[in-house]
Amino acid sequence: MNENCASCRNCYRLEKLDYSGQSCEHTAMDGYICMAFANVGIACWMVGKDINSGMCECYTPREE
Repeated sequence: MNENCASCRNCYRLEKLDYSGQSCEHTAMDGYICMAFANVGIACWMVGKDINSGMCECYTPREE
């Protein structure tokens, strides 16, 4: 398995849930969410970075 953001346990896809109408509209958003700093209440919306080649010092492999 390649070590990159896409294979990191802290990486989540980003989806907008819009409740402003009569139903809930789901829309996939650009980028992804990094939860590496969730323990301090921060979710990082990552944009402009290739999920398949980027990686930071917080990389943690997904458990299989």
